Amino acid sequence: MVNVASTDPDQHQQERPLSYRIVKKTGRLDLNRRHLERDISPPSPEHDYDGATFNEMLCLPCWGGLLILDPTYYCDLHCSFCSLSTDSKTRLDWSRLRRPLSLLTLNGLRQTVITGGEPGILPDGERIITDLRSWGISSVIMMTNGLWAQKRERLKRFLAAGVTSVNISLKAWDDATGLAITGSESLYTKQMAAIDNLASSHGDGDLESIHVTHVITCDTIQGFKTGDWLERLPLGVTVRLCMIESNQNLRRAIVPQAGTLQQSLLPILERCTK
Repeated sequence: MVNVASTDPDQHQQERPLSYRIVKKTGRLDLNRRHLERDISPPSPEHDYDGATFNEMLCLPCWGGLLILDPTYYCDLHCSFCSLSTDSKTRLDWSRLRRPLSLLTLNGLRQTVITGGEPGILPDGERIITDLRSWGISSVIMMTNGLWAQKRERLKRFLAAGVTSVNISLKAWDDATGLAITGSESLYTKQMAAIDNLASSHGDGDLESIHVTHVITCDTIQGFKTGDWLERLPLGVTVRLCMIESNQNLRRAIVPQAGTLQQSLLPILERCTK
């Protein structure tokens, strides 16, 4: 796996590791401050990732490998459970990375995930996807909140650029809970409109797949266990349920108790298997 994140222009002259999650100094300080305020350990590039210079990366055998692009850590939502929240709008300098990344395809790279932050708000997001596909990347997956897909014209531009799959992080099962978690009004309604548009594109053969990922929290467990959301999701959408780690005091208040989770999951699983 190769991970590329928001970078500082001077890195390329210094040959600092490309596989690190790096932001500009101001962005790094802001990110760390927010983590510490919320009692969440900041990500540690030096310990969480193996470093590699550009030259070393170009020698990597990439067949079956995955390129993960974090073009920015900025997001237009501010989820209470997110560990990467930042107000810094620093973004990846794509013009400096196009050449070395294109060379990775010569070593067999064919899969890319674009995440963040929120990739759908990038002004050069379509250009990034177009470049990736022109280099022979066959799979370009966007991990996103999907709000940009509410607008059909915007969706058409991303499809024309070559995105192959979309994974939407659905924050809640109703607008009130979505507001409590992210501070964004009518979020559930907006995200479902985006999912409907994406499902239509999938039905037309313009998208290979659509996935909906939901982080189960104490805020969303009530709406989840009713199972009404199953009826609302379009056909062809794959649902992925996940939870956050509860190793911090702040997060324990967000994660449902095991008994509550079991009581909620069992009826849903039974309903799915009928």
